[in-house]
Amino acid sequence: MIEMPSNRRTSFVVVIWPVSQAASSQWRGAVETAAGAHYYFQSLNDLNRIVRELGGWEDPLPQP
Repeated sequence: MIEMPSNRRTSFVVVIWPVSQAASSQWRGAVETAAGAHYYFQSLNDLNRIVRELGGWEDPLPQP
């Protein structure tokens, strides 16, 4: 299990909602920072990237 250093905590609000189109349903979302900035995403990979960038963290797992 990977542990986060205790002195590097950051809070975000993550909102996820469905977007329906004729034949399929997809999910969209947004990350809101404490300063009120919004970052929108369309996949879990995008969410992971946004949170890593905003928190200043490196992903310990290699990306495909």
